[in-house]
Amino acid sequence: MFSRDLALHPSKYDYPDTSLLIDICFNEFVEKGGLCSGLMCLWDDNQSKVTPIATNNIPITPFILAKNDILKEYIMECLSTHPAPHFHSITKKPIWNELASLIDTKDWQPKVIFIPAYTADFNFILLCFTKNRYDSDYLKNITDEIIELIQLVAFILSANSSKSRIKVMETYVREIGHD
Repeated sequence: MFSRDLALHPSKYDYPDTSLLIDICFNEFVEKGGLCSGLMCLWDDNQSKVTPIATNNIPITPFILAKNDILKEYIMECLSTHPAPHFHSITKKPIWNELASLIDTKDWQPKVIFIPAYTADFNFILLCFTKNRYDSDYLKNITDEIIELIQLVAFILSANSSKSRIKVMETYVREIGHD
């Protein structure tokens, strides 16, 4: 017989870390797409902030902190050159030098697959790296996978945002109840 006294039970205030779910989704996308590495970012409408949210085979910390400006500069270059998904040269760029100092990039192609995408609430930028040279049809072939990834990550981020708003609302209701 099931016993609630003996079964595991998380507190109603223990919420899961959703960043792990985003990492899993992004890593699956990279592996299924035959890519060797990638970086997924949130991009704000004002173009004043880029926030890395997931990586595959790239340390995320430098791009959140000290090297965020290098990442932002490269993304702005890609957007100003061609704001649609495209292959974009990365050699001789500060971001390439930073990546090469963090990981072994000698077998990587000298072009990044630049993928801007959005949902109603979020703007995303994906920078994907390959060891193999792909033609322009590659982007067409992975469009469904990109859309699925973006939808899943947007759902996870929305759930996380809702979780935070519910906590605030619970606190507010408790405080009003005491008055």
